[in-house]
Amino acid sequence: HNAMLYVRALPENIESWNMSEWQWKDIYDQYLALEHFQGSGETTKWHSMGGPMMTSAPIFKDLLGKKFLETTKNLGMPFSRDFNIPNERVGAGYYHFNIRHGVRDGAAATLLTPALAANPHRLSLSMFTLVEHLGLEATVGK
Repeated sequence: HNAMLYVRALPENIESWNMSEWQWKDIYDQYLALEHFQGSGETTKWHSMGGPMMTSAPIFKDLLGKKFLETTKNLGMPFSRDFNIPNERVGAGYYHFNIRHGVRDGAAATLLTPALAANPHRLSLSMFTLVEHLGLEATVGK
């Protein structure tokens, strides 16, 4: 159960792949291109607007959550302003979400469905299909 959370990969996750074509800076730029962030405060510099995927900071913070974070702070756990900021994944804090009009705004709705509609001759989707081998080519545009 992912609770419609929006959490990006970390730089060390991307770097551990050891792929020269996939560097953190490039991946981070792609994350920003995808986002349509709704939020305010100091963490907005780590997000962008105008992308197809709605992401947002929590709009409701209840008393139980506030007390939980107060307790974790008193126990010495770091507070994370935003789990999507590098070096802020460890700790306690409020997650960001992928929600548009009360419904999950995930990759299928915002990326796959429009791509299937726009490119029916180049892209197809097979449900309940087992993939036994995937061949990747280094050439772009094939």
